[in-house]
Amino acid sequence: ILNKVKKKAKNEEDLQINIVNSLWAQKDYTFLDDFNKIQSDIYDASIQKVDYINPENREEARKQINHYVEKNTNKKIKELIGPNILTDVTRLVIVNALYFKGNWAMAYDSKKNIEKEFWINPKNSVKTVFMQNIIEAKYAEHNNVEVAVIPYKDNKASFIIFLPKKGIKFSKFQKEFSYNNYKEWLSDTKKSKLAISLPKFKIENSYELKDILKKMGIKTA
Repeated sequence: ILNKVKKKAKNEEDLQINIVNSLWAQKDYTFLDDFNKIQSDIYDASIQKVDYINPENREEARKQINHYVEKNTNKKIKELIGPNILTDVTRLVIVNALYFKGNWAMAYDSKKNIEKEFWINPKNSVKTVFMQNIIEAKYAEHNNVEVAVIPYKDNKASFIIFLPKKGIKFSKFQKEFSYNNYKEWLSDTKKSKLAISLPKFKIENSYELKDILKKMGIKTA
């Protein structure tokens, strides 16, 4: 899959995809050759040697990792590893980042932008800028959700929107969002003319995965 994605985006002006995989290992810590080969051959991930034990070198390692990710995501992800995350018992940092940039098949005219309310939940809203356009896109409507598949230039990629209908709680939509429904909803889409209104948005968050990974069955990592 990774190779197909990279091949599709190679030498394309209107579609950029960077898959940033790398491993940052304690310099005197050894890994099995089979493990190293899998990272290189399958995930195209290089293994970099750094020092987490010495405090000064540890901070330098953090800066190196962040600089590598920032450079390969066109400065979109600037501080992947925050302060105090690395410690003197850190032995391996696995980095995965994805950068995507595409030009729409039908571009939005900034003169048509409008400020209006975006509803975070049924009771709370924020004012934000919406891009507006009349476009040709695939569309389908189901009991609780609307689906739109908005093409990027030359149909090399698409932006898929699943919009719960008015009055449908997001938690209800989440429970219905299975792989089978995903396939069914997309297969029902048909080419349509749509009046589309998309909010401009930026999302940042961080998650502590330790307990989640334990629940998934990882006990000794």
